[in-house]
Amino acid sequence: PWLYAVLFLGKRVENRSRKDGRMPAMCNYRGPLLLHASKGFGGLGRFRGALETIEVIVGAGAMDRMVADNYVDDSAWSPHPNMPRGGIVGRCNVVGVINPQGGGVVDNERHWVDLDMRWHIPGSYGLVLADVEPLPFRECKGAQGLFDVEYS
Repeated sequence: PWLYAVLFLGKRVENRSRKDGRMPAMCNYRGPLLLHASKGFGGLGRFRGALETIEVIVGAGAMDRMVADNYVDDSAWSPHPNMPRGGIVGRCNVVGVINPQGGGVVDNERHWVDLDMRWHIPGSYGLVLADVEPLPFRECKGAQGLFDVEYS
């Protein structure tokens, strides 16, 4: 559900953390990025927890929208069979990072001012996303962190 929130509900912070507290290498990246939906969904408990968090941030209409878009099966609050998984679903530009110790670096003040910090998890690094747009689903094997893909 997090990618749906990025693509359609205004989520512009992608949270990343490390147990050792150091900044993940991907937080140094700036530029275009394809958005990949993982093949798995982390189990029903995690999925439902994510949906509940999204509803708190966006409001009750978020679930209705996800159900209408065949993303969530409302009878079980589970992934809908048509939910795209295991491929590219969109693109964006990474324009900065939120540092959990305070402050952040963003390429231009407009992105910082428009950022809804309710999407940021305190204590996590946050990739700041801009120019988000959905793309037609394209199957693609994923990997941890940033990875190269052939996409035209």
